[in-house]
Amino acid sequence: MLAARPDLKVIAVHDATPEGVAMLARLHKSSALPLAQRAVLDAGLFPADVTWLSELAPAIPAAHTSRVPLDSLSFDALLTGLCGVAQGELSLYAALEAARSLGVAIGDADSNGEAVPARAPVRL
Repeated sequence: MLAARPDLKVIAVHDATPEGVAMLARLHKSSALPLAQRAVLDAGLFPADVTWLSELAPAIPAAHTSRVPLDSLSFDALLTGLCGVAQGELSLYAALEAARSLGVAIGDADSNGEAVPARAPVRL
């Protein structure tokens, strides 16, 4: 499918763990997937992001930020972050912060990744 669709974006998501942070390098080296010559967007959760994400910071002690599974984020936050990365944000954290700065309630994005104004119903 990747060979047939060179315009298709490849987005990697991972936990805030040493293995997760190393995922992008493993994907580029892997012979199982032809990703060595493709741009792969890293939309994973990083340990440094955990302390800044308002959804996670109160629940995760600072000493444990390098062992946080991606599913610690709500589905709405993950969807908003992934939509933002697909539209050009540099990271999951940056996408969530950009959405908040626009007044978008986290998770209020439609299936095309378009931001929906705060308090509007989410269309999935």
